[in-house]
Formats: sequence, structure tokens, C-alpha cells
Amino acid sequence: MTYWTILLITALSGPMDGSQSYVLYPSLADCERATLAVSETLAYDHALDCLPTDTASGSIRPKANPWVQQ
Repeated sequence: MTYWTILLITALSGPMDGSQSYVLYPSLADCERATLAVSETLAYDHALDCLPTDTASGSIRPKANPWVQQ
């Protein structure tokens, strides 16, 4: 069974320092393959982390809770 994986993108410099965004991938392997392509599109210092979740990727894609401030 595979699980959704979050690619967490963190800005490390400039006016966006410390801000984060994310992209969901259906597996850890897909996330790891995407890191180079994502990194090449960013024009600022950044950190990329693939974080596995406990939600099976065969289930409905998780959505952000509208009550949690991002």
C-alpha cells in the first residue's frame, strides 16, 4: 500500500523567508523524483522535504482544512 506524500517547500531567504507551501504526491518515490524539477523552477534559496502521511493514496485526495489558517 502506498501513502500520500507532501513535498514541503520552505523559502530560506528574502521577503518570503520562512513561508511554506506544499504539493501532494501519491507516493514517496513520486515526490522524490519531482524534487529536482521543482527545485529548478524556484529562483530563491529553499528547502524541499518529502513527508509521508498516514493517508492511503488509494483514498480520496486529502484537502486542506478551511478552518486552519495556512
